[in-house]
Amino acid sequence: LAALELVADESVDGAVIRALRELGVDVIDVAERHSGSADDEVLALATELSRPLVTCDKDFGDLVFRQGYGTRGVLLLRMPGLDGQAKASVVRRAWPDLEESIIGSFIVLGPGVARIRPLHSNPDE
Repeated sequence: LAALELVADESVDGAVIRALRELGVDVIDVAERHSGSADDEVLALATELSRPLVTCDKDFGDLVFRQGYGTRGVLLLRMPGLDGQAKASVVRRAWPDLEESIIGSFIVLGPGVARIRPLHSNPDE
């Protein structure tokens, strides 16, 4: 089984990106390579690279569900008030379950909760 590959939006805390990388995930950090990109450009990049997106920005839900943008999957981190290390800890604990279901899903992850919603327009189908 190949390691999952993700794109992380600029809204994702560096501690979360480091945690994912420590778990063996290949993460392209938009802040490192494409800083200042608009949300639709970030989603297009992730889709072009055939990678799910990790973000803390709720606007991606609008792009995917209301505007119909295609995506391999989205992991939306909703953890207001938590610092980077606490967010990274939540992601580390949840990752084994998320890794299995992120392709073709829109996942909202918060402390102690993960809501998984299937995407109807998976670009691979």
